[in-house]
Order: sequence, then C-alpha cells, then structure tokens
Amino acid sequence: MSGKHKQLDTSDELHLFRVGNGVKLVSPHEVAKYNTSQLARDTGHTVGSLSRLPLSFYFLNTASATERINNEGIEVCGFKSSNNSIGKSLFDVSKHESAANLIENCNKVMADKEIKIFEEVNLRNDGQAQQFLSIKSPWYDQQDKLVGICGFSIVLGRHPLAHSLSTIQHLGLLNYDNQFVQQNNTAGSDVHLSRRERECLRLTGKGYTAKNIGRALKLSHRTVEEYLGNIKVKFGVKSKSELIEIAVNYFAFPHGG
Repeated sequence: MSGKHKQLDTSDELHLFRVGNGVKLVSPHEVAKYNTSQLARDTGHTVGSLSRLPLSFYFLNTASATERINNEGIEVCGFKSSNNSIGKSLFDVSKHESAANLIENCNKVMADKEIKIFEEVNLRNDGQAQQFLSIKSPWYDQQDKLVGICGFSIVLGRHPLAHSLSTIQHLGLLNYDNQFVQQNNTAGSDVHLSRRERECLRLTGKGYTAKNIGRALKLSHRTVEEYLGNIKVKFGVKSKSELIEIAVNYFAFPHGG
C-alpha cells in the first residue's frame, strides 16, 4: 500500500456492538446509549477482549487494508508484526489469486451490507495454505457510515471450531437480525430430523467431516453424505458453511424430535 495510512480507531477499550446487519465500535461512555431494542444481542465485548480469542480477529477498511488484526491473525496471515500489518492487505502476504478471492468476499459483505459466512482458502506467498470458515460483518462508524468490515476467521484444524462458533454466536454474528433468529427458530421447530440426522448435524456443528462422522457413528461415508444431503434439503441450504450455521442455531434452541 502506498502513501500514508490514516488509521481508524480500534482501541482496546472500545466495545463491539451488533447493530442491525453490521457492527459498531462504541466508546465506554457511550455504551449506555445502546439498548436491547437497538441491538440484536447486547454483548458489550471490548476489542481488547476479542483480540485475545483463539481465532483470527480483524478490522479491514473499505480498501481491504488492515486497520487491526490480533496476534493469531498476524501469525495465520504471515505478517511480521502488528505494526507491519497496518495499512497492508492480503496482496502483501498471499498469492494474488488467493488474495483477490478473499478480498472479493469482503467486497460482497460491504456491497450487500449483510453479515456473511464463507468457506475460504488462503495460499500465502511462503507456500503455506489454510482453510478458513469466516464470518464477516459490515463495520459502521458512529454516523452510520460504512468504514470497512469486522471479521472472524476460524482456521480448520488449528482453531477449536465448536468453541469459536459458540463465541461468535454469542456476539449475535451468526444471525442477520432478530427477525432472522425468530424465523430460523420457527422453521427449525417445524423441521423433523431423524435421530441419525440430528447426530450428523450435531457433529457437523462441531467441525467433523463426513468421514469422521461416519467413524464416530459407525456409518459409511456415503450414508453420512445422504443424511447431510437430506438435512440440506429440509432446511433449504446448499453449502457446508450454511449447514454449520444451521447446526449452531438448531442446537441453541429446543426442538421437537
């Protein structure tokens, strides 16, 4: 990135709040202005506390340049240090095509102004490759101007998937708004899953592959794929990332069998 970078404020003491279909950073003395009628979830987590999570946590501006990234993200992406990452993008540390694909996902989040979940692969310049499950949210300033994205990326095989998803769900970032939560809850209550389908869905939410689910349940890989295919049809989803989101939400609420 050329030229001087005017960094946006992502100080440790700022609180991350889910507002509408995005997030805001709120100073401690302004937190009282935000109530549960304005928030999908009243979390009050600070940037400092979220930066210590065992997963990649970052803020990118509208040009997809780094405003802040935690130590885990620095190591995963291949930046030399926190200071080294500021104002830089994935084009500085990843293969061009890989960086372009990841940044395009960020652009989709900003263009649609929606929280989105992606399955991603990052191929770094040093040859290392990681597969991510990423949850990216539009990031707004106090004047409701879009200033970039806030992202959480879970590296499969490195970060604890179930714990990470549970944390992100608690932030309210796996549901687009309150209406979505209610619709998802209602729809889930109406969907009947067999015992085996529930077992497969539960293990999917914990990050198990179809092969590992088969081993755990003593089923063939093909049988597990059939169960997962049935679940996708019943919930009207197509991708693995959507299925994981369904699993997290399904087991967060009581359902009939």
